[in-house]
Amino acid sequence: MSLSTRSVSNEERAIELIAQIATVNNYRDFLVSVKDSTFRIKHCEEIGFSEVCTLRSAFFIEDSGIEMGYQTDWELTEQARYLLEHVPEDVTLDDDEVSAMLSAGNDVFQLPPAEADSWRVRELHSVEITSPSLSELRKADLIEADSEPIGHPVWWQTTQRLDRIRALLSGITQA
Repeated sequence: MSLSTRSVSNEERAIELIAQIATVNNYRDFLVSVKDSTFRIKHCEEIGFSEVCTLRSAFFIEDSGIEMGYQTDWELTEQARYLLEHVPEDVTLDDDEVSAMLSAGNDVFQLPPAEADSWRVRELHSVEITSPSLSELRKADLIEADSEPIGHPVWWQTTQRLDRIRALLSGITQA
């Protein structure tokens, strides 16, 4: 039996990474401090069981496999090292931005850039963003309504913030 792998576009990979990038922001100092070593919860003042659960579910730490008593020795995953290397320290993503990007999915990369004219979703042939996703993007200040005529579709404008996030994600996935 052969194991098949799926080909993932850079946009799909970027959407998969967005929540991890937010986690890197929240735990960068700790991750950098243990980058090339193992650690145990009982020896760390910076994190506890809850944080270990968060880091493990984000695929940032794993059991090192070292058998030394009943305590688990943790180490960083290759994914964590990759993101520490490629995500600049000054990058921040808030929960609303992460939620909006995940809601919109790959289609967020098909939206026109901020300097383009206003657009309507129905005019974008390859985009299928739902109204709730548009609402989340708007709430996160990633798009803004350019006009809201009563009884007519809303015209949207992409913000500079969305352009910066998309550029960051593209840079990380192509590194």
